[in-house]
Amino acid sequence: MPAVPVLQNKPAPAQKSAALIQGRFASNAAATAPIQLKLKRWKPKEFETTPCAKKDKEEFAHVAANKVSDAVDQAHAEIEVNNLNDANPAFQALYLLRLKEYQAGNYSMHPSTAAGYIIESKINNRLAGEDGFNFQTTGMLNGTRPDIAVDLGDDQSALIDITAEKSLGHIFMKKGNWTNHGHIPYVAEAWYQSISFTGKAEKLSKEQEELAIKAAENKRELAEVMSKEKAKYKTEQFLATQDNVFGSLADAGTKVQQYLAKRPRDMAALKAVGVDIAGDGKYISKTSIEARNEFVEAPVTTVDNPVPKFTEHSKERAINVINYAKRAVPKVRHMTVKPEKKFVGKWTKKFGKKKND
Repeated sequence: MPAVPVLQNKPAPAQKSAALIQGRFASNAAATAPIQLKLKRWKPKEFETTPCAKKDKEEFAHVAANKVSDAVDQAHAEIEVNNLNDANPAFQALYLLRLKEYQAGNYSMHPSTAAGYIIESKINNRLAGEDGFNFQTTGMLNGTRPDIAVDLGDDQSALIDITAEKSLGHIFMKKGNWTNHGHIPYVAEAWYQSISFTGKAEKLSKEQEELAIKAAENKRELAEVMSKEKAKYKTEQFLATQDNVFGSLADAGTKVQQYLAKRPRDMAALKAVGVDIAGDGKYISKTSIEARNEFVEAPVTTVDNPVPKFTEHSKERAINVINYAKRAVPKVRHMTVKPEKKFVGKWTKKFGKKKND
């Protein structure tokens, strides 16, 4: 998720030593920590098998990540029944406003984005007192702020991001190259399933109804969180489009990729949604939002629009060039292997083959 400053009732703790964490988790057998199905570990791929300091840090990090995953599960279960306790009041107001608009069928922003802020806010406030847990840490990596950084000692940290299931893997689109640093031995995403917004999740209490009405009447008071909501929504839309176009290009096959790689205008349409082709069509990849913005020469000038010049037409254009290429490639291939016609003269047409033939 994009960086979200959370207004907490108490300040987040400063960086604390790994010794405190180790004391906190010493009673847990880290190697036998419960496996969380909603925790996606990206680094390390496999844990060390021999006793060493690196193994100890990875195991302590995994225990901490499981703690975050448990908190995510709890926050998700609560929002499904409209329990917004421990979330930042501004995020509560924003969520109730979006949910009310969604129920009325007159909404400009789906409530799922605001719901993500509720989950993040709950977790940040509830884990703020945990030893070694640091939230929205700046300065650790260039241009990015991990949701949670856990101090492992010796200037090493574990990074844990909170995200919706549909956005798994989005950390690779962020600045900082999270998984490629020696001082960061552990990286994971604690994820939650999409919220239903049906049943108990759509039933507001009398107090919540009043808060939703008040929020609608005083939107200026929510200007800051609404700006962050818009930025997050734009980012999610871009990443969803990128996934869609990348999947379509992969399914189209190498011949189509090679065809498009030779057509600059078509490549421009793909790069505009963060998809690139290299190696004369042999390799396809997703680019970061920053690289995409640089290609389209659109620097970010406002906080609420991290992906300038990205519209619904961008997606349509990219999909159209792939579909056109899928139709064109068989024709091009047919023309290149078309067999030569045999010359048939008048004698052959009238009398058949000559005796000497």
